[in-house]
Amino acid sequence: MTGLAALTGANTSAISPVASEQRVPAPPTSEELDKVFLVGPSAITALGLTTVWQSQVKVGERESARKIFATDGDSVFIYDSGCHISRMLASNGRVIWKNACGKSTDSVLGVNRVLAGTTDQVLVCLDNAILTLDGSNGKFAKAHKLTRYPDTSGVIYDNYLIFGAKGGQVAWQQFHIGYFWFANELGGVIHQPPILIGSNIVAASSSGQVAMLSATSTRQVWRKTLGGSVTGILGLGADAIYAAAADQSLSALEVGNGKLRWRYQSASPLTGDVFCDGESVFVQVVGEGLIALEAKPLANDATFSRDGIVRWKSAATGNPICAIGSTILLWNSAAKKLTSVDASTGSVVASVTLAKVNHLIVTGPINPDLYLLGADGLVQRCESTASAAAAKSAIAAAATGKPPAAGKTDTPVEFSGEEPTVP
Repeated sequence: MTGLAALTGANTSAISPVASEQRVPAPPTSEELDKVFLVGPSAITALGLTTVWQSQVKVGERESARKIFATDGDSVFIYDSGCHISRMLASNGRVIWKNACGKSTDSVLGVNRVLAGTTDQVLVCLDNAILTLDGSNGKFAKAHKLTRYPDTSGVIYDNYLIFGAKGGQVAWQQFHIGYFWFANELGGVIHQPPILIGSNIVAASSSGQVAMLSATSTRQVWRKTLGGSVTGILGLGADAIYAAAADQSLSALEVGNGKLRWRYQSASPLTGDVFCDGESVFVQVVGEGLIALEAKPLANDATFSRDGIVRWKSAATGNPICAIGSTILLWNSAAKKLTSVDASTGSVVASVTLAKVNHLIVTGPINPDLYLLGADGLVQRCESTASAAAAKSAIAAAATGKPPAAGKTDTPVEFSGEEPTVP
């Protein structure tokens, strides 16, 4: 794991105690730390974050790290261009194992972890098969060829991996014995992974359809057809789902029945992601900027409007990804820019270019962990300053017996690597 020792590089084993005391190296400067980390402490602090650790997975000379997946609170998984998967502990960044999961021409769409009793399995979803690795050591266990080819990563429900498949289908694949169970068709293309809400699945398609399906029976709970294609991530509120469509509309649909609560009509087609922090709904609109609307105007409110209620507009760019304290983080992947805006006013708090970051993920909507991945395999884990303070409060409370302050709660060996054979 990379760290401050890399800044000194000195071997002090042969230095006498007195000489060692006289030659204690000065603490690293912020400029030195900026060179060591993917994102230096000055930039991270400005965004309301703090670095927990930075580590690195080995990648081949002609390979690069491509994606990072967070499937549970215990580990993250890194996928590289040689089609290897590495398991890294979330607690300290230690790499547990690395193994091949296919050919270099295969595409890894998603990684899921199955923990049940003594079972610890890692499911790797390729574009034509599901591979199972032993979660404890990474050894190849089995592979099942698919009859419904995935377009997205999947979610686990019971013994099924549920994913968006070609033809605009939501497909259920039994992963233990490897058979296709059922598909519910939305048409068009499903661009984003299905979302699990309790025992139901929500998915959207370029056909304009947004549907809630029973994860248990695959049956339709409700279906709503919007006026344009839906390609971005859906926003989730306590009792509503928010969908941005190419017909320039942002629709608030009731979770229980899919009924339209309100619809905001913008000046441009909406193709980006939607995010809801519980109070507001955020979406990026070409020509208008970032827009915040009231999340849940109710019919008995004096200010209720079927057209939605705009709280503010901001010139900040990027898709909204999460809330950090009282700010919203925006990620502009094309410009590699991470921006923080005030959730109540839309004013820009900080904007940082992450030149060395290939991919980033967050582990939840509110005060999540943020993982940054570099092409060279560097991984940096950050957490919100509020979460770090809450953790310190909990430690202090454990020592004193006083209850901790309210804080964030989480919901979310190397082998030679012969290419697994798919039957």
